[in-house]
Amino acid sequence: MDSQSKKILWIHIKSALRQDISSRNLKDPKIRLRAIENLEEQLRNHFPQIYSNPIELLNHDRNEFKRKLGQYKPTGSLSGAEESIINNIYDYLERFKDNNQ
Repeated sequence: MDSQSKKILWIHIKSALRQDISSRNLKDPKIRLRAIENLEEQLRNHFPQIYSNPIELLNHDRNEFKRKLGQYKPTGSLSGAEESIINNIYDYLERFKDNNQ
């Protein structure tokens, strides 16, 4: 497998997250779907290197990254749905990395 085929794009992660949310019996899946959109915008604006190469996220501590991302919100912290999505992103990337080593 060449290095190009091992690259993960944000659109792949977003699609997987949306499918996962749709398949779960959540009370209000729209909350998490909006959280994906909000996080995508924050990544694009404040962490463009991670947006363009999501695997780079694994170089950042999960909780520290959540804290940093939350600083860009008016409330100073992420919502529960956003934190859950970040956890899902990390889990997805860790599985991707394990499967492509």
